[in-house]
Amino acid sequence: MATARELSPEQMAAYRAAAQRRDRAERRALAAREQRAWTLAHRVAMVLREQFNVGRVMVFGSLAHPGCFTA
Repeated sequence: MATARELSPEQMAAYRAAAQRRDRAERRALAAREQRAWTLAHRVAMVLREQFNVGRVMVFGSLAHPGCFTA
């Protein structure tokens, strides 16, 4: 395997481009997972209100803080 010193500028550019694509894909996947988590949280809150007469439901953890959600 080549080290960073052995990579040509073209190889390094291709590596960076691939790394950026992976990063974007991971960010999109995490955003989709966060959206699914919110959807599920809303559904659960509705069930708790309707079936158990719960007056208030709170979200905590990384989902509760914008930009902090983790898988």
